Amino acid sequence: MWIKRSLMIVPVALFAFLAQSVFWVPGTASVSNNESRLNRIILYMGGNPEDMNPWTSTKTTDSTISDYFFEGVIRYNNMYELEPWLADTVVVRHELTTIVPAGMSPEQYEAAVREEFGGLVAEVKFIDDKKLAVSDDLAKEVKEAGIDRPLRSYIETHSTAKMMLVTFASKPVKGKIVSAVQPDFRARMEARLGHDLYPDIKSAAEAAWSELPEDKRKGSADDFREQFEGVIGQTGAPTIEHHPVVDCVLHKGIYWTDGPFFSAPEKTWQTIVDGDEAGNVVADSREEAIRIIRERLEPGESAKVDAINYEKRFGDESNGPWWGRGPELGSRDVKLNFEHLKNADYGSPRRSSYLSILDIRQFNEDRYRFQFVLDELYSPALADLSGAILPYHVWNLKAWEHEAVRRGLGPKDMGIDRANYNPMRALRSRDRDFALAPSYLGSMLLEPMNGDSKPYWENNLRVRLRRNEFYWNRKTEYEFVDWFVFDPALGSETSEVVFLGGGMDIYSAKDYQVQRYEEMEDKYYVIKRQPTQYEYIGFNMTREQLKDKRVRMALSMAINVDDILKYVVFEQGQRVSGPGYPVLPWYNPEYRIEHTWRTGPKKGQTEKMAFLPFDMDEAKALLLEAGYREQGGKLFKDGQPLKLQFINTTGQGSRQKSAVLAKERWEQLGVEVDYKMYEWNDYIQRFIMAMNFDVCVLGWSGGLDFDKRQLWGSEFTPPNGLNFVGYNNPEVDEMMDKILKVYDYDEQVKLSHEIFDKIASDFPYIFLFSPYTTTIADRHLVWRKEVGKDAEGKPIYEDRPLDHDYIKDSRASWRFFEPELIRREEIPEFTDEDKRR
Repeated sequence: MWIKRSLMIVPVALFAFLAQSVFWVPGTASVSNNESRLNRIILYMGGNPEDMNPWTSTKTTDSTISDYFFEGVIRYNNMYELEPWLADTVVVRHELTTIVPAGMSPEQYEAAVREEFGGLVAEVKFIDDKKLAVSDDLAKEVKEAGIDRPLRSYIETHSTAKMMLVTFASKPVKGKIVSAVQPDFRARMEARLGHDLYPDIKSAAEAAWSELPEDKRKGSADDFREQFEGVIGQTGAPTIEHHPVVDCVLHKGIYWTDGPFFSAPEKTWQTIVDGDEAGNVVADSREEAIRIIRERLEPGESAKVDAINYEKRFGDESNGPWWGRGPELGSRDVKLNFEHLKNADYGSPRRSSYLSILDIRQFNEDRYRFQFVLDELYSPALADLSGAILPYHVWNLKAWEHEAVRRGLGPKDMGIDRANYNPMRALRSRDRDFALAPSYLGSMLLEPMNGDSKPYWENNLRVRLRRNEFYWNRKTEYEFVDWFVFDPALGSETSEVVFLGGGMDIYSAKDYQVQRYEEMEDKYYVIKRQPTQYEYIGFNMTREQLKDKRVRMALSMAINVDDILKYVVFEQGQRVSGPGYPVLPWYNPEYRIEHTWRTGPKKGQTEKMAFLPFDMDEAKALLLEAGYREQGGKLFKDGQPLKLQFINTTGQGSRQKSAVLAKERWEQLGVEVDYKMYEWNDYIQRFIMAMNFDVCVLGWSGGLDFDKRQLWGSEFTPPNGLNFVGYNNPEVDEMMDKILKVYDYDEQVKLSHEIFDKIASDFPYIFLFSPYTTTIADRHLVWRKEVGKDAEGKPIYEDRPLDHDYIKDSRASWRFFEPELIRREEIPEFTDEDKRR
């Protein structure tokens, strides 16, 4: 009887649980307790934020929120192209130090350089001669290499080197990054002079090569010459040394926003110690504020202390919260930001990306100008400058120390002598107040949901953002953004219930849901974007059976990728033909595979195709050509079966379904497949990074630049990189090194396409597809497009639909356009013309 009862009770209880879930999720009526529903955008996220410092945080839920708060010197625009942002102008200058060649006077060399490069030469200076000397470490190195005698012989006749510093620069252009970098300086000068720039070094290298025993020779004579010249550079005078210098001038009138504050404005003080801001205090008077700060100083410490109120404010000044306009953005913010990033004590997991910055120069006569001096030609480094700038007035060491003292972590509290005290170590960067209560430079800021208690958001419920009225650029159309926090286990289902009930504006649809929303386009916009992501099946090219390109091609042709797109991801993706994201300019959509047919009606014909077709007969023919023979439905070569160790992660997603389809097709082909799945960490550590597999299923995501050496460089196999398929093509290595020194955008695109074509033609992967991310937006939302200026020069905005051509043709995600959206009370009627104008 209990079984019968349970069969009746359990479904009823389950229904009751599901029914109540509809009532506890927020609906339209409950989402607004701050003016109207029309004055906000409502979204959802799958977890609570924790750390608002973008340089110490590693969580997506953190960056989802903090992206509203901070901005970079440059940014990626709607087409994923770099452009100045906080900077008004950006010029990539080039400081090149070069030895004056033997047989030329400094004046002759300068004249030749000016003739070759014309107006790009901004300055030529002759600097102190360099004395050549061999250090103990270098002496040991060259002796082991067998070149100590020719090196010392060269130094005896070239004890000093005359040095010249050439600076190349272009005129700044507002809104555009311009470059004057000359990576081919040497080649152009040799072409102009008609001979090698350093014939004496060439002669010394040739002599050293001739003396070098066979067992010491590595590579070609040309390789050796380059190495020998590098060794001479280590004696104190490199023949040519390149330093890109990114010269930036910030927009004027950009201010930080501090707060929220709950104390009266006249009692809220910005404190200043010896010219540096040192945090805020609440005091009845300026004198009391100064006294509070002096009490935090070390006994006997002499310092000039001042305190000032916030002159400009917005918010509820009677009871709080309110916000004050802080200091103006200047070069000091940028310099400190990147100096901290390079400092190991700051604790940023992104530190390694910024070690190439040799110096950050400031200019006394211009507080808005600064220069990044980089240690080598590396054009992708520009993208690193898109990172968030943090405020000097919060992160200078005086402010850091005063916070540490206030929190009982000062030198006296810790029993540390002041001379040995480091506030970075006493109070970790991620533990500072800033993690929960930052200062702002971006378009939005945190709206306190718990009074003055931190965090300002409601954990497991909602994060509310408020428009920053001091924002320097176009302010958001709405005043608030509400991010609902849903349990990740129920997030998607719960959020869709809320969205369909009108309680949210934007929803991220799963593949199988897209068609349903496309059938409701009278209510919703269906906005598809390609993220920086693609899926693939990778071949371990170090395994004997996969070294033959024909085998990799055959295995590729045995998989019906169109079926994967249709049945696994419901047509929600774009097939890819090579190593790149179709959304970026580095992907070559014009690439064509050149294939000569081995069988069928096209046998003997060579054809260029966008993708390898699904053709089991052609796949079999390729394997037979590669030396395999059929025996009892299996393929053998030299008595050994064609067997694949095929690995994947556990789960039920698209990768698992794609793998099952691949396994079935390969077995039909006669391949013996040992397919196994492993838990993610085990999969990565024990198999992928150990290169312990024949075939794997994975995907790549993220990264907007063209530097792909980590994935495809022959020297970047694990543990040095992510080339775990063992790809090795010297020509591709050379091209990938070359593009790093190219600063011209069109040339970068051209070279990227050439690299793409070479790798794709080697078939290291079965390139599958780039999935769509589909955003469903309520049709009450409109895009406020700027259409002109009024008589006073103020912008004029008009409503446009979200499927406007400009938005559809852009590469950036919907987040790029979000600040320009607003909700209307009724769904507007738009014409086809409105989508274009």
